[in-house]
Amino acid sequence: MQPLGEPVDDFWQQRLGVILTPLQAKALVVLVEGPLSVAELADRLSVERGETEAVCQVLTKEVLIETIGDRFALAERLRPLAEEARTRGL
Repeated sequence: MQPLGEPVDDFWQQRLGVILTPLQAKALVVLVEGPLSVAELADRLSVERGETEAVCQVLTKEVLIETIGDRFALAERLRPLAEEARTRGL
């Protein structure tokens, strides 16, 4: 659960009923590229590694991403939605 007053991404909330921050939602879209390490994901999100680790913890807990070795991958069932979000520029 996100703290009160924190921005929520409407796309994922409407489609899955999950409450994500814009950064968490962006991570899902970035992971369409394929499995990425925390450092690679942090670079693509333009945030610090620690913030990226926190994002990955939330997304893993929500079963939206999975770990493959030391990399994180988008849950395959979400690929069509993440690709839709990507084409919409979200």
